[in-house]
Amino acid sequence: VHHFPGTFYDYRWSTTLARRDKINTQATDNRASGPDDNGGLVNVKGDFRELQGTMWFHDHRFFFTAENVYKGMAGMINYYSGPDRGSEEPNTGANVNLRLPSGNQLSWGNVDFDVNLMLSDGACDQDGQYFFDIFNTDGFLGDMPLVNHAYAPYFEVLPRKYRFRILPAAMSRFWKLALFRSNGTPVPFKQIANDGNLLVNPVLLTALDVQGIAERYDIIVDFSSFAPGSKIKMANLLRMRDDGRG
Repeated sequence: VHHFPGTFYDYRWSTTLARRDKINTQATDNRASGPDDNGGLVNVKGDFRELQGTMWFHDHRFFFTAENVYKGMAGMINYYSGPDRGSEEPNTGANVNLRLPSGNQLSWGNVDFDVNLMLSDGACDQDGQYFFDIFNTDGFLGDMPLVNHAYAPYFEVLPRKYRFRILPAAMSRFWKLALFRSNGTPVPFKQIANDGNLLVNPVLLTALDVQGIAERYDIIVDFSSFAPGSKIKMANLLRMRDDGRG
């Protein structure tokens, strides 16, 4: 969309659920809801199973989408609801909050223990400048794995449960992620959501399924059993062909 000076438009992000004409038409299901600012809920019509969770947005300029996303014009956004409130405190008057790892300082939308991880892979030219090959139509690959556009990040955690929302935002790379102790022992975790939103039940894993571009997986890791000073690494178990085709 192009704008002239002084023009603008607003986005309106509303909680609207599928089949509001057939399911929960009177908005009596407390699970089909969003948080208010007083610890309560605002009920809406529709199927609570269609509630959105981990989402993202990015630039969409014609012919330049890939290049602009690669340069960082993208971000993650969390949708909050009655069941997935972003608070570890119970709902007032309607106990539908799953109390997933997040925090409790705010009535909703805490991110103290709810962490977004945007994965990508960058490349530099011979002069050390960030580089993107606009003529590569087979699948551009970088050799520097980035998390939230930072190389080799380090994150200190408390001995408790954390939620990680994982988004692959690379140009062509596929990922298969796992956690390991420093001695190579896999660290188990629970997957609770994908880009189809919350799973019916958590799934205990030692490695995630393959993730393609824009596929979101939410996991919960319990760090309470690790000794202070322990180091855990996140690793990608997939190796792609150098030409980006597989």
